[in-house]
Amino acid sequence: MKLGVCYYPEHWLENLRAKDAHLVAETCLSQVRIGQFAWSRIEPEPGQFNWASLDQSIELTLSDFYITTYAP
Repeated sequence: MKLGVCYYPEHWLENLRAKDAHLVAETCLSQVRIGQFAWSRIEPEPGQFNWASLDQSIELTLSDFYITTYAP
């Protein structure tokens, strides 16, 4: 059985994200959903995108988890 978690990195301090990814791995979760409520940060103005925060979260977890995200 695959288990996952919703994680909202935009709600946490950047220096905690690596530790959080480690804790998720220790808990044997295999899937992480991120970015669900972050679209206003990813596209602060129509057509203007800033992927930095999402990219950082993916870099921390890409090798360990299956990641999904949402866009409006």
